[in-house]
Amino acid sequence: MQNQSEKQFHKTVIMNRAVSGSGKTTLSRCVTEALRAKGLSVAIHSTDNFFMKDGRYVFDLGPLNRYHAQNLANFTADLERGTDVVICDNMNLLPWQSQPYTNAARKYRYRILFLNFLPRELEKHLAAQVVTPEKPDAHGLSKELLERFIRNFNDYNDLLDRNTIRDIRRHHVFVWNDVDKVAMDTGELAQYFDSDAVITIRPEEYHEMKKTLAGSVLQIISESDEELKRRTIRKHYLLTWYGITDIRASMGLEPTDGPVMGALRTGRYTDVIVLGYTNPNKPGDAFSGALREEWEKLRALPLEERLAYPRAKTQVMVDALCNTEMAHEHFLRFLQSAGLPARIRLVPHELSHLNDAMGIDDAARLALRLALSDETEKDITCFLSPGTPVMAYTWGMVCRTNPELNLHVIASPDPRKPPEEIDLPKPPAITAESGSDLPTSFDIVIHLLGTDTNLPQYFSMVQFPSLKHWVITSADSTKTGGLNRLLPPGATMERKDVDPFVPMHTRKAVEAIVRSLPPTTRIGINLTGGTKLMFAGALHACNEFLNVEPFYFDIKQHNFTFIRTGAVMIFSGVRTIDGFFTSIGYDLATKGFWEDNPAREARKELTLKLWEKRALVKGLFRNEGFCKYAPGRRIPNPPFHFSVSKVIASLKDSMAKLVLDGETTELPDCPDFGKYIGGGWLEEYTYLQLLPLVKAGKIFDLRIGVETVREGQTLQPGDMPVSEMDCVFTDGFRLFIVECKTGPFKQDYIQKLKNNCVEYAGISGRGFLVASSPICGEHQERIASMESIQSIPEGEMNSDGFLRRLFL
Repeated sequence: MQNQSEKQFHKTVIMNRAVSGSGKTTLSRCVTEALRAKGLSVAIHSTDNFFMKDGRYVFDLGPLNRYHAQNLANFTADLERGTDVVICDNMNLLPWQSQPYTNAARKYRYRILFLNFLPRELEKHLAAQVVTPEKPDAHGLSKELLERFIRNFNDYNDLLDRNTIRDIRRHHVFVWNDVDKVAMDTGELAQYFDSDAVITIRPEEYHEMKKTLAGSVLQIISESDEELKRRTIRKHYLLTWYGITDIRASMGLEPTDGPVMGALRTGRYTDVIVLGYTNPNKPGDAFSGALREEWEKLRALPLEERLAYPRAKTQVMVDALCNTEMAHEHFLRFLQSAGLPARIRLVPHELSHLNDAMGIDDAARLALRLALSDETEKDITCFLSPGTPVMAYTWGMVCRTNPELNLHVIASPDPRKPPEEIDLPKPPAITAESGSDLPTSFDIVIHLLGTDTNLPQYFSMVQFPSLKHWVITSADSTKTGGLNRLLPPGATMERKDVDPFVPMHTRKAVEAIVRSLPPTTRIGINLTGGTKLMFAGALHACNEFLNVEPFYFDIKQHNFTFIRTGAVMIFSGVRTIDGFFTSIGYDLATKGFWEDNPAREARKELTLKLWEKRALVKGLFRNEGFCKYAPGRRIPNPPFHFSVSKVIASLKDSMAKLVLDGETTELPDCPDFGKYIGGGWLEEYTYLQLLPLVKAGKIFDLRIGVETVREGQTLQPGDMPVSEMDCVFTDGFRLFIVECKTGPFKQDYIQKLKNNCVEYAGISGRGFLVASSPICGEHQERIASMESIQSIPEGEMNSDGFLRRLFL
């Protein structure tokens, strides 16, 4: 043994594990020089050396097995001689490839340290294979071979950790068939890599490792057995929200186990902190009674029958259960039922709404503090996939603002496969040259576009006017047309199609756009749209260019964040509703201005009176003739005469007459009186209650009776619009849709409003239900379980009542 500076160095075998082109030879040289400087004897053995001919690498499959045997013999001879550090410089991608060397190390009582080089992008490995005058010994491996090596590395990488549960799908042992020259599956499960310690070298850390790796190796080979044991007891924390797909999976309504369970089944995590969104305004017992009984019966059915059950019905069950304490308890039992060895902690966290950015940030940092409070050596991974885009964005910000913690990030593009690690690089230093002033405009804006909504892109175009826009989206996306129509005169928009579930594709698309422009071009990139994997790829690309400013919109909080600095700004917002519809490919067949129908102003007093006498009007709905009366569309209503108790309503030759409790009102020019008395009066009353909020600047562009059609279509007589909305307005940031009902209230009304909110307003949209009669308890429970919809009680049917609910 060597003894230097009062340190006792233990005899150690170093096993390099790396795909060709990872830089292992260079780093091995750095380690070797440092060890020899400490007086240690070092020997390096590589099968590749047998293929060197006159300074060049010439591979020949024929003698490969013989060369491997000779390399192992030379390696073992150095162990017998007592060489202080013996390095195996093969690729060692698979456990059985390293096993002869680690068995020999155990025989001679050597410690085993793996240097694990994570693969780079395929293109960089290919570039390292090119033989040049400067690199005559480059291996010249093919793309197909390198792809297989990288796949082997990744498939077996988790077997460096004995906490991993071996996966029968990807941890098989393969043996080489010399006759047929193919790898044959033995059907046996691979053993774990045998090691006492592992140092992982990430591609982005490679240059730094030239300076620090030798010190890390020296520390490990000088540690006492007790210190080494403490080092190898290492936990692997997973921090994650659970989302709707997870709760559906726990209820047996999905073909997969959901993202969270899928991550746990990889066996990579010893400890899991699951955050659960709790809605404080939601009744905790909504998932009970007949609804729960229906689910219990459904759960007993075979999976195919469960998946074939009407989604609208299962969604009612999911909506009733999710975001409650009952849901958290249910989901925790689901995770525990799998019998996996991970320790699971579910942490409920109240949010004021689904995308409560401040609350989500608080919850994420709480989870991080809980993990860091564990004094055991650990890795911490954040899971982007479950939950909302704001939750994914928050994990990304937590990781980027705490680079010293070396947090990992994973995402699950396909829940049928294990999650993938996402590379979120450390943010570059912001120098004086790069500027600290917050931009107010850009020469070009790049948008990520997913399948849900165009609103983040629309708001970006409003906030940062530009004459040039790029949209990165999937090949099957049809949403760019609406954005094109919102461009100012002279502005242009182009698109790049990518696979939205491969981060590298988005990263390369951003890089290609930026490199095609002069370096002085001021470029903004809106990270709000697209998939979470597009977000990760684009964020990585941003760090390569100081003239690219990434930002993220939080529509619910009415602000946006500059990612580099974390600066938060209030965004400009809009003052009209048209852009909400145009951006997603709709036109307004009926624009819904109050003045479009002169009769509205003439009957305003009657409208106010009808609200006061609404109990009497309700009697009309018990009249069979009234219920069957069907006013025409865009043509004068047919004549009618209805008499019920203290109400008489009639229309003849555009002359309308209404008698309420003996008081008569005549309207000489009211051809739409049938539609008005059948429910239009409540729409107009609602409009009048909202109008003071417009005058006070609280809301903007209030419309009534809006009808939508697909882009470029017009309504012909008898045609039906895509949707009808009783009242619509914006608060400058979100679209609000009001549904008014005068007759018997039905479940369908709730679903219609929800569908309209999702279609036209996205996750930030809001809906109000107004009824002339109290809504029964069952329907109220359904409404209370939905974050995007609220009902307005009769006693609060005024401008103050609406105002109180605008920002709930």
